[in-house]
Amino acid sequence: MSGPPGRDAELDAAIRARVGRDEFSGVVLLRRGDDVLFEAAVGRASRRWPVPMTPAMRFDVASVTKLFTSVAVLRLVGDGRLPLDTRIVDVLDLTDATISAAVTVRHLLTHTSGIADDADEEAGEDYADLFVDVPCYGVVEIADTLPFFVHKPPVFPAGEGCRY
Repeated sequence: MSGPPGRDAELDAAIRARVGRDEFSGVVLLRRGDDVLFEAAVGRASRRWPVPMTPAMRFDVASVTKLFTSVAVLRLVGDGRLPLDTRIVDVLDLTDATISAAVTVRHLLTHTSGIADDADEEAGEDYADLFVDVPCYGVVEIADTLPFFVHKPPVFPAGEGCRY
């Protein structure tokens, strides 16, 4: 760690106190340009398994990625490289999936695709159950998540509903 003397120790103590009270488990990285000002990996990666946090730990960040994905896709749309009405079956290999050939990029961005959720909490499914056989740190590529939902029946036909 680098930074002003005493400040790193103070921040580290505050983070570790929260870990001790079971209020935080995670990785903190503060940078200014290429300079690492502070780095700490504390607590466990999962309440289920006693895997300690590391600075290289990958996280299942769920819905926060929707904003970044939308921005990236809309940049492709703006550049003329991906029309909003492109069918996703023309972009992804969805052989043997239950996902309708009618689903477009626009449907995905507007939550109107009808594609089933990986874990439908409203139907009583538990999100944690997804990671019993495949721990979350075993999901490395986006494609690794497809088996969680591509074989589930659609919630509604593409464009005929909205579900976040």
